[in-house]
Amino acid sequence: MRGVCSRAPFRNRESSVNHVVLGSVCSMALLAVATLGGCGAGKSQEGNPTMDPPAGGGPSSACSALEPIPSRLWRLSTTQFSNSVRDLLGLTTAPTVDDTGGSAEYAFFTDAAAGVNDTLAFGLYEAVRSALDEVRPRLAELAACSAGAAEQECAESFARTFGERAFRRTLEPSEVSALLDVYAEGRKQDFDMGIESMIEALLQSPSFVYRSELGTPGARESELSPFEVATQLAYLFLDSSPDAELMGVAADGCLSTPEGITAEVDRLLSM
Repeated sequence: MRGVCSRAPFRNRESSVNHVVLGSVCSMALLAVATLGGCGAGKSQEGNPTMDPPAGGGPSSACSALEPIPSRLWRLSTTQFSNSVRDLLGLTTAPTVDDTGGSAEYAFFTDAAAGVNDTLAFGLYEAVRSALDEVRPRLAELAACSAGAAEQECAESFARTFGERAFRRTLEPSEVSALLDVYAEGRKQDFDMGIESMIEALLQSPSFVYRSELGTPGARESELSPFEVATQLAYLFLDSSPDAELMGVAADGCLSTPEGITAEVDRLLSM
């Protein structure tokens, strides 16, 4: 994570994949303007929005405020879930989830109303268990205990740091406490099982399976929190959880400004 807000260098985007993503983003932006209204968007004789200039020549007559997207909890697609598990645990391949539990009409998005049925819940459980089987030999590496640290101290540090990455936000003290209760049950076998139990709990928690777009309490209706902005950017450009850089600039408040968001879009497009 970087400790200060700074504009990421803009590098040449040679990857055809990035050009496809950029094209898709532009297309979605144009579609949003045509659908919701905005400067320069007119209407056809049938009353449908078009990108043609409005009659009379002046674009100002067609300017209208865009309606804010309502607050929501948005379930990850199965691909996003698998990619996130892969990146959080440092796996070479993403685990497979067979059941979608709901399909999406558009690329990059899961159905906003999609839930988790019994079949999908079992599929997510199996995917997490498969990932843990692969990562089990290096649980001590994941825990990243400082030299000489007591096991309880190490477990609490892991709960905070890995929990923040999994939930894509800072954990509440009550959430850390609940994770340590899970650790304590696993620790009855050994330390590694305590760490594994926390990972299993985190990766099947609603706070991992669902993205929040609830905004910052007391802010404007359409204003997302910096961590929610980081999550939006990550799943749009990476189709996975926010990386360390995104989490860092979110924690520093850099994603509260258009300049900070622009810098991260440039960086993600250059990857």
